[in-house]
Order: sequence, then structure tokens, then C-alpha cells
Amino acid sequence: MPARTLFSLKLAAIGLALAGTASAAQFPLCTDLPVAGRIIDEFNWAEKKTWQRGFTLVKLDRMHEHRTTSMVNSPVTRRYCNATAVLSNGQRRQIWYMIEDIGGFVGQNWDVTHCVAGLDPWKNHDGYCRTMR
Repeated sequence: MPARTLFSLKLAAIGLALAGTASAAQFPLCTDLPVAGRIIDEFNWAEKKTWQRGFTLVKLDRMHEHRTTSMVNSPVTRRYCNATAVLSNGQRRQIWYMIEDIGGFVGQNWDVTHCVAGLDPWKNHDGYCRTMR
């Protein structure tokens, strides 16, 4: 086996070992501030760049977890969460979000996906965020 291939395999093995320990230590709860911050940033970016409906997401209230799942044949653990989204126009809507513990680049970080009920015009998460629940 060429030395370059052997080195790549060793590097990949080290990366996988580190990813497991790093993600376990960093996997946040539904109520953690970095989760809310990322959701607010992503929502407001999409509003500014895509929808331009004239409002922003100000904060998340009553953040809580519904369930945590882990599939038998998958290393990914998911937390399914819910909160109340407070918008700058005074509206309050349900927001559903899912945190994945191996959702980041090369499995070394967590990722969050969200859906605000009634504000998903392309139905990415089905009607009223059904796939996030």
C-alpha cells in the first residue's frame, strides 16, 4: 500500500476517534444559548437575503426538549425541541428545531435545523414543520 494512502487512512481514523469524543462533549441541550443564537442568526439571514418580509426573530421563549433519538445503525443522536419565536412585528409563533450531535463538518460539531410554523413557504419541513416535531 502506498505511504500516502496509509497516511490518509491513519489520519481518517484519528479524525473519527476525535470526532466521537469532541461531539459528545459539545452536544448542547435545547435550552443552551449557542443553539438559540445560531437559530436567530440563520433565521434573520434568510429573512434579509431571501424572504424580505420586514421582520426579524428577536428571541426564543420557553425552549424545551420533546425527545432525544438515536438510531441503531447510525452514530447520529438528535434532540427534537420546541420554543416560542418572538418576532420583531410582535407575532409569536411556534418554532421547532432539531440538534444533531454529528451534524457539523467531518462530525466534529453539532448542527441545528429549525422551522417556524407558518413561515416555511417552500414547505421544506412539510406543513407546519411536521418533520421537525
